[in-house]
Amino acid sequence: MANVGRPRLYNSAEELEVLIDKYFKDCIKDNRPYTMSGLAYALGMDRRTLINYSKEEEYFHTIKKAKDFVEQYVEEKLLTNSGVTTGVIFNLKNNFDWKDKQEIDANVKTQEIRVELED
Repeated sequence: MANVGRPRLYNSAEELEVLIDKYFKDCIKDNRPYTMSGLAYALGMDRRTLINYSKEEEYFHTIKKAKDFVEQYVEEKLLTNSGVTTGVIFNLKNNFDWKDKQEIDANVKTQEIRVELED
């Protein structure tokens, strides 16, 4: 079966890891936040393509490590930022599958009602 779609941008996880490390160092140097879309852009792809790369076994651990690093950074911003946190929460929900937990009690009690009809 022939390969379908665009050819890979990176031929190894090691090649990708070098560029991921460069992205984080550049963020520190330029005093920029770590973001998944920023990481994807630095790698020459969009966020969806980066997610697709992470589904391939060869790249999974490299991208997961980078994603975990960004998630830790964003979570720390949520806890240390005294300003508006709406954007941080949005980021955590959309990039890292965070969810608001809502518990609903689905146990419904029923009563048996008997009606006796007279003849």
